[in-house]
Amino acid sequence: MVAIALPSDEGRWDEVAGVLSDRLADAGYAVDLRVAGDDIPTQVRQLEQLLAVSPVAVIVAPVDATSLTTVLDRAPAETEILALGTLVRDTGAVDRLVAFDAGVEGYLQATSLLEGLGLLDATGAPVAGAPAGPFRIELFAGSVDDERTEPSFAAAMSVLQPYLAAGTLVVGSGEATLDQATTLRGNAATAASRLTRLLHDFYPAAGAG
Repeated sequence: MVAIALPSDEGRWDEVAGVLSDRLADAGYAVDLRVAGDDIPTQVRQLEQLLAVSPVAVIVAPVDATSLTTVLDRAPAETEILALGTLVRDTGAVDRLVAFDAGVEGYLQATSLLEGLGLLDATGAPVAGAPAGPFRIELFAGSVDDERTEPSFAAAMSVLQPYLAAGTLVVGSGEATLDQATTLRGNAATAASRLTRLLHDFYPAAGAG
């Protein structure tokens, strides 16, 4: 049996659950999938229950990178622990990490924005006669407790900064630091609430529409 512990079944996690479950089943494994609903105590309990039956492996995407340390420290030695997306901190129990390069992720996100605005072409080169703007944008980043957030945000800002300095891009709210842009645990409802506030406070016409 292979156990899977995911933080949520929303957004990309629903697809991740389906792909992992199908691929493992095709390979002949029984699968026990648990979803924590973005709740730390729930995921701790789920992981304790999963480890109690000594599965061959546990694939865990933590709700919080620091909350599972003690649980994993008690994991059976024969159970392979694979962290998905985010490394569980302060434990030597994790055998493997599967994740995107955070810096590349941030770079690609920012480059995609500039391409969409017609400032860069598909090769990433500046477009001759590109619109001068200004284009108003808002910045959203991942969770402050996710080790990928800072390098991803820094890489994105390294791409956007020349356009911000030139006035081609403008952060309408002025909330341009990581502390201001971060979204706790990447929660969609938290991000939506902040976006609603920004629209109300800085984009009244858009908010009314």
